[in-house]
Amino acid sequence: MKKLTLLLVFCFLLPCLFAPASLTAMDGWWRMPDRGLEIGLAHTSIGISNDFLTFKDIFQETILFDLDKLKDGFNMNLEASVVPFYFQYNNKSNNWGFGLSFKIDAAGILGLNGSMISFSEAKNAETDVSGAAFVEANLNVYFPIFKLKVKIAPSVFYPVAFIDPKISYTNKQTDGGTQLKIDYNIRMYTPFSYDKSGSLDFSSISGTPGVDLNIGLEFPLGDALGWTKKSKLLNFNLGLDAFNIPLVPAQLYDYMEVSGQIGGDKAIDIFSDDGFGALFGSDMFSSSTSSEKAGILRPFKLMFWAGWQPLGAFLNIVPTVGFSINPFYVNKFSIEYGIKVQLDFGNIFIITYGTGYYDRLWKNSLDIALNFRLLEINFGVDLRSSDFIKSWQGGGLGVNVGLKFGW
Repeated sequence: MKKLTLLLVFCFLLPCLFAPASLTAMDGWWRMPDRGLEIGLAHTSIGISNDFLTFKDIFQETILFDLDKLKDGFNMNLEASVVPFYFQYNNKSNNWGFGLSFKIDAAGILGLNGSMISFSEAKNAETDVSGAAFVEANLNVYFPIFKLKVKIAPSVFYPVAFIDPKISYTNKQTDGGTQLKIDYNIRMYTPFSYDKSGSLDFSSISGTPGVDLNIGLEFPLGDALGWTKKSKLLNFNLGLDAFNIPLVPAQLYDYMEVSGQIGGDKAIDIFSDDGFGALFGSDMFSSSTSSEKAGILRPFKLMFWAGWQPLGAFLNIVPTVGFSINPFYVNKFSIEYGIKVQLDFGNIFIITYGTGYYDRLWKNSLDIALNFRLLEINFGVDLRSSDFIKSWQGGGLGVNVGLKFGW
């Protein structure tokens, strides 16, 4: 503990001892200069959310379940991401740089259709049950073109697992009774083949990696039009970011398939002696392993943003709007939007609050950075849920941490 305290004091005091050379004045604030060389370690984020139970429901003496609330469906999301290492070089005099990073991320989706949960009437109502895990190597560069800042980052990614589901539910009334049918076919692809017993064979790896591209553009609108010279209140930046632009899809071949059917096309009388028993036949469950090529792309996202700095670097307000196309959902298109407010105390203590709808979840986040230049500590938490009200009540929680070193 003493060694850690001494290290933090050393990292904080070292830049201050050389203040004239290592600190820059900006908008009346003394600011810690940005690092020219930076190494990041163990940047980790993890999150879980649902739209049914909240912290209030769980942390009480008696837990009550109101099943009527499930008539609109049940959604649960899991996500995890680890960047074990990244390297970044920034040429501050000419405003260009490059970097390299490695990443592991995974996501799981459970979106049960409300009609299926409540056994309401529906025809071929689909359900989201999906997930994927990837490893990634990313190279990024940025450079200026006149006043425009351009960022380009190609990535090579390899899927470690991919779940491809097809689940449908039908419930309709006929003259002969109720036609109730649930069809499901779920394939889980892996880069490993299966042996005769159905177990994974880790001795060989199949499949090929994919390639996608991130592109970012940033333009200092207020500075370019001369607004900032007239008033600091007119300091605006505009930006556009595109993530995971598909170039080459990844390929996996080996999969395990679980399929079956509950009910069928024949109408039944559920109140008869053999009512519910007629739903469960020989076709209810089967499993097999096989091989078939599957092309896999990562979710694409396009975001527009505007940065407003009315008090210089101290205050930055950034509204964002855009959309995503996610192949892991039945309805692949979704709108995304939000706003972040950042308070920057000399590039030493930075607080960022954000709220918005991202990745089909409402997220209310608070991130803190302690920057001693030689060492930076990042920590953040967020409340999340696919339901707006429950995102504030604790329908889910996300945490992120990370360390940066450099000078």
